[in-house]
Amino acid sequence: MRVINTTSKRIGRYQPVPNLIELQLNSYRWFLEEGLPELFKTFSPIWDFTQTNYIELVSFNLGEPKYDIQECRNRDMTFEAPIKAIVRFGGRDREMIESEVYLGDLPLMTDKGTFIINGRERVIVSQLSRSAGLYFEEGVDTTMNVIVSARVIPTEGPWLEVDSDGNNVVRAQISQTKKLPITQLIKALYYFERGRGRVSLRLGDSAGKRVGEPVVDTETGEILVEQGTILTPERFAQLPVEHHDLIAKVEQPFATNDDVLRYFSKEVTLESPSADDLVGKRVLEDLVRDGEVIVRKGEKIERETARLLEAANIDSLRVLDVLRLAEATLENDPTTNAREALLDIYKRLRPGEAANEDAAKQLIYGLFF
Repeated sequence: MRVINTTSKRIGRYQPVPNLIELQLNSYRWFLEEGLPELFKTFSPIWDFTQTNYIELVSFNLGEPKYDIQECRNRDMTFEAPIKAIVRFGGRDREMIESEVYLGDLPLMTDKGTFIINGRERVIVSQLSRSAGLYFEEGVDTTMNVIVSARVIPTEGPWLEVDSDGNNVVRAQISQTKKLPITQLIKALYYFERGRGRVSLRLGDSAGKRVGEPVVDTETGEILVEQGTILTPERFAQLPVEHHDLIAKVEQPFATNDDVLRYFSKEVTLESPSADDLVGKRVLEDLVRDGEVIVRKGEKIERETARLLEAANIDSLRVLDVLRLAEATLENDPTTNAREALLDIYKRLRPGEAANEDAAKQLIYGLFF
């Protein structure tokens, strides 16, 4: 048997032990010196939903801890220091006020890279988190219908999850709240100026859009299109061709269910339509028979009405063919306009509080803008 004898020789050179907590210490130092100021800049100044008053965080300072590390251990307290900020309050028609405001207590890191929380020494364990972005998924339900879902993960603010179901209803979920029809969320966001996606387009490319600012003739100063006008085909046909190159601020209207239907549909002309062709379509004008309106403008044609129209031998009929997902989602949407949608979402997020328009505007504006 071979015997291995150990040697008494020692290596004269050795590698010093690295500072294993240097990363944690440097990270916390960066947080205090650069991270917090950058965080303040991301949301400062903070304007109210009327864009009249604002609060600006100018700077901050970290005070001295009330108790040292050993005393915090003995008293079962947190080793922390007060953080105070210089806040500037002002508005468009008011005098600016500046004062120091107490924000809260910030836990401090010890020289060992730990925190003293309620007298106990704690460390921060890094963990993976989903990166901000838009994620799509596809699958099937128990009835083998294709289910498509999407998850919107912002850098800040609540997650937004969107999915469809077997009944073709597209629903949205804000954080952990109950799901609601996505058309309701679209109308609620349109309530705010920043949620309307206003863009600059040629007037000739703006059919179906709502004018956000008056369109003025650059030569005569005449107002060609008033603010708030929807450029329907009839209104668009009234514009002279030489004005089609003017640049206009326009937005896609989503204030009402009719606006949503108009966007998610296309106009078609049915020649000698049968009952099957007409069921589910929406008419563009009132249908009158023997002086009686049988289908009003924008209403859906039901099976019985479709049979009457087929028996009438109509040569052609202009109708709206609505996207199936939009039709099913609107049928499950209890609201009809942006204000109702805003208040209904507030009730879902604050079920124990009385809903009022001002509180709803502040809550939804703070979540998404």
